[in-house]
Amino acid sequence: ASASPLVPLVARDAQAASAGPPDDEAMVQALAGCLVTLCSNLSLSRAREAARAAAQQGIMCAARLQQKWWEAAMPGGSDGQEAGIQWLAASLRLPMDDARDVGKGLAERRQEESMVQAVANFLKSACPDLSNDGARAAAASAAHLGVRTLGKLQRKWRTAADLGEGIPQLVRLLQVDEDDAAAISDHLEAMPPPRASPDRARY
Repeated sequence: ASASPLVPLVARDAQAASAGPPDDEAMVQALAGCLVTLCSNLSLSRAREAARAAAQQGIMCAARLQQKWWEAAMPGGSDGQEAGIQWLAASLRLPMDDARDVGKGLAERRQEESMVQAVANFLKSACPDLSNDGARAAAASAAHLGVRTLGKLQRKWRTAADLGEGIPQLVRLLQVDEDDAAAISDHLEAMPPPRASPDRARY
């Protein structure tokens, strides 16, 4: 499985936040880069214009854009998707087709983050020594390598564990130390075997 292009966006926002307050133009450029990732039809110049339109409303990063889009889409029920697209078109000053592509990308990113968080929650419960940020970083590391669900993590671990390499596999996938990997391995061992499903191959 290939790594999702959306995973680095999570890290990009986190890196921007930890680097201190950058100048507005740098944030506009970063948001423009995210928009191009979300909508391949956008040229970089058009993405910059859209990012500047967003910045005028205080939207300076992809995480904030996603939050505001979700607030616009969420109350609408079955009509929420269209409401979110209309909000994107107005806020970014984009044609509806491009706004629809951005909305689709944001929805996929939200799903991606939800899967990463679910794995992070398991890692935190399996290894209390991990901080919340550490568990999320470990889950994001696995997602970057194509392991985005707990079932997929369990299968990867089981295949390696049958060869006596379960803990090294977890160290590689999660970027954790051996003690943490051993605690996680114990919890995976105690779980029931994952059910085989052809749909899981996509993840």
